[in-house]
Amino acid sequence: MHTVPVAPEQKADKQASTFRRFLGYLKPYRQELPIAIFAVIIGAATQAIGPFLIGWSIDNLIGVGNLAGLIWMIAGLAIVYLIGTIAIRVQIFQVGAIVQKVLGQLRQDIFIKIQSLSIGFFDKSEAGDLMSRLLNDVSVINQAFGQSIPQILGNTFSLVGIIIAMLLINLQLGLLSNLVVPIMILTTGFFSRWARSRFRVTRETIGDLSARIEEDVSSVKEAQAFNRVEYNIDAFEALNAANRDANVQAVVVTAAFLPSIDFLNTLATAGVLAYGGYLAVAGRQR
Repeated sequence: MHTVPVAPEQKADKQASTFRRFLGYLKPYRQELPIAIFAVIIGAATQAIGPFLIGWSIDNLIGVGNLAGLIWMIAGLAIVYLIGTIAIRVQIFQVGAIVQKVLGQLRQDIFIKIQSLSIGFFDKSEAGDLMSRLLNDVSVINQAFGQSIPQILGNTFSLVGIIIAMLLINLQLGLLSNLVVPIMILTTGFFSRWARSRFRVTRETIGDLSARIEEDVSSVKEAQAFNRVEYNIDAFEALNAANRDANVQAVVVTAAFLPSIDFLNTLATAGVLAYGGYLAVAGRQR
């Protein structure tokens, strides 16, 4: 399946229009969405508050032997983590319910749209490609809005809270450990553009492959009658190889992204340990 090149401005306008159309599916759930977003914020806040309270307890309670204060702090931590657990459960339920309702309506609308198209459209389109759009593309949306976006929102709020807590504990070490954050953002942007192009190819190849399977299976009797079995096998093998290669290239992007982020994380940790060790030694010397 060949696509016509699109100018960057047209592509941006098309993406914005598509996103606005998808947001229209969320309008019936205006009351449920704030609950989900609030649960995401609370869950992220508890993840940042917990380590901050633990660090404060070590410095101000355990270090001076304040057992009563430590017991109260443990009780407070238990409440914080309980609230966080409830918030995460509410987030998973609310987001999952909204996304599945939206996807159900989206599949219904796509099916209705396909049923209303002209006969000429089906003469130019392959049934397997339409099936791929109805099933595989909606599945990709399910993964994005059901898993990826909630994780991104939760991690973003958690990151902001953790950065604030780190700066409150120690300004110098907090700034040092977050020096790699801009580099991580740039790295993520680079890999996201790379991954977007690779995964777009995988969707195109799986559409071609699905269309070929549908065509060959539905016409297997004719292929045998006209001795086209070997030809169909060779054609399917070529499409299958193209789909395999496209998915391998997509996996390469994922395999390269995670080690890059881990390296930056290790670099930040090493910098904090080195400078923190220097401060500790200098403090002892004074």
